[in-house]
Amino acid sequence: MSVIYTAKATAIGGRDGRVVTDDKKIETPLSLPGGKGEGPNPEQFFAAGYSACFGQALKAMADKNGKNPSSVTVKADVNLHKDEDGFHLSVKLDADLPGLSREDAEFLMKEAHKICPYSKAVSAGIPVELSVSGHEVKAAA
Repeated sequence: MSVIYTAKATAIGGRDGRVVTDDKKIETPLSLPGGKGEGPNPEQFFAAGYSACFGQALKAMADKNGKNPSSVTVKADVNLHKDEDGFHLSVKLDADLPGLSREDAEFLMKEAHKICPYSKAVSAGIPVELSVSGHEVKAAA
């Protein structure tokens, strides 16, 4: 497998420090989740990246399958959990695909989840919920 792109970022000082990408397109202070710091927290960056990536996967699957939503909007909720074993993440993805039937939208959600690099990366350990316009997408049996 060949690498087609590498994103590089450096965090200094952990969750309440700073983060900067090698190209300086992101250069910001960080805040603890729920904190009063100046910048975003890591979960917000993860949610932004996952929602954008999943949206692109939805567009690719829509094109491949001849489906034409009037727009593609993906909301990612990234939850930070704490238990006796430490911290954990879970994700809920909610897509709005106007112009498609619920059946077609659910089909595209499932297909996009198969090809999205973020979905592939997290499928081994982070629970991911899928929904369309706030309605749960049932996993295939």
